[in-house]
Amino acid sequence: MANKTFWKGAWRLIEQPNALDAKGRLGAPCPPFTEGEDVKWVAEGAYGASGNFVPALQVAAAIPALPQVGDRIYRLVTSDDPWFGGRFGVEKLEERLDELGRDGWRAVGIAGTRADPAVLMERVVEEAGLAEAQRRREPTPS
Repeated sequence: MANKTFWKGAWRLIEQPNALDAKGRLGAPCPPFTEGEDVKWVAEGAYGASGNFVPALQVAAAIPALPQVGDRIYRLVTSDDPWFGGRFGVEKLEERLDELGRDGWRAVGIAGTRADPAVLMERVVEEAGLAEAQRRREPTPS
């Protein structure tokens, strides 16, 4: 089985100088990828800027699964939340918590100080929320 990637318009071999290293480096041009005979590799990082490649299956396994209906999900609201736009205060915090409450979130814990609180929010995943999460994960059509 050959390790191959499609890079800049051509199929190329991926070389692994050390069999114990899970990363490979771009090698010589080669015949096209054959499903079932070759292993497909992809660039690691932003368009392979690192020069490292990893098996495509390894990347697919690293993508976290979507929550299921009935699962509980959590979010932490702090004064660093971009929603506050640098204008954090108790009144703004109440406004933010009210908004999240309308979206199905509920506060289940709080820590910190009045000036720098951390509020733990919880929501049970429903069909509509699951559809929204799935929509955000899908690529935008060009």
